[in-house]
Amino acid sequence: MHICAMHMVDRVHVGVRTVLCVSTDSAMPMATVLQLEHPEIECWTGAHQRYLGLAVLCFLLYCVGIPVLMIVILYRNRNQLHSGRVRARYGSIFRLYK
Repeated sequence: MHICAMHMVDRVHVGVRTVLCVSTDSAMPMATVLQLEHPEIECWTGAHQRYLGLAVLCFLLYCVGIPVLMIVILYRNRNQLHSGRVRARYGSIFRLYK
């Protein structure tokens, strides 16, 4: 479970870094804005927009989808959390909580 959580955090980090942008000149508000992870890509242009879509998809999948899936699994099995079958299958989700 901890390895899965670390992997999830890493994937979200990569997704966020993919779309972060920095200005080439902080004193000039209209300066060129480049992607932080790949400075050769200008922000809000074709390549950056494609990465942005992928980053949003990753964010929704990892930050929203997986926790919602875990909540649904726990809710559906809420009356059987102490049975051997449920504990063996889903125990890693809830065993650390008291």
